[in-house]
Amino acid sequence: MAPTFGFIGVQMGIISTFRAAGQTTTSMLLATAHAFSIFVIAYFLGIVFGFGETGIWWAYPWANLLAMLLAFYFYWQKKWLRTGKFF
Repeated sequence: MAPTFGFIGVQMGIISTFRAAGQTTTSMLLATAHAFSIFVIAYFLGIVFGFGETGIWWAYPWANLLAMLLAFYFYWQKKWLRTGKFF
């Protein structure tokens, strides 16, 4: 899991950029999506696919990667640079 901690750092940096730009709803939704994705991925890996505890542990790196990619997606759209609401 340690190598994916960098993904969390990148995601938090992008979320802080949204907050600084006044897009607090966007940053909240990205953080909530990250937390929710951990549970969903853990459920599928741990229970549906039958990996048990190992699947739950693998959910964290996958959720970190997914959250970083989602944050990059919203960042690259550059809608946060414009005035008005993002969502």
